[in-house]
Amino acid sequence: MKIHLMKHTLVAGLVVLQCLNADAACPKTDTAQRYAINGDTVTDRHTGLVWARCAHGQVLTGDQCLGQAGTYTHEEALRFASTWTSSDGKRWRLPNRRELLSIVEFGCNYPAIDSTAFPNTPAVWFWSTTPYSADSNKAWPIHFETGAAPGFASSRSNAHVIRLVRQ
Repeated sequence: MKIHLMKHTLVAGLVVLQCLNADAACPKTDTAQRYAINGDTVTDRHTGLVWARCAHGQVLTGDQCLGQAGTYTHEEALRFASTWTSSDGKRWRLPNRRELLSIVEFGCNYPAIDSTAFPNTPAVWFWSTTPYSADSNKAWPIHFETGAAPGFASSRSNAHVIRLVRQ
């Protein structure tokens, strides 16, 4: 019995070490190669998309997103995003599921995103515009704690965080 407990403790210790090593190597790609940071926006060199660096509700101060990210039902998020215009007149929008997954940094956790490009990203659900085809009352979110794209959609009445994008 004592041996079994020791093995369990050893395995748990190895898991912690593996997690620490994974986080030490985050992000997996060089931020400057992947993203062009320009104040409160980030251009993804792979997709050409321009992202807000902060989750909506946070404010970029220096190189940090400070404050509390707002949460919105899916309808509120879509309505809000459709009215948001930058100071240069460009329209922002809510990303689709594929676009949102494109900024997930798999292997990073808490949050699963490049924290230099997207500082202080909350490790929570973010809405996408992608509807759930089996139920019109649901849509697809992405969780930035681990980068999970769940096998289930979220009720549109749930409140999640948003990050805006533009072409």
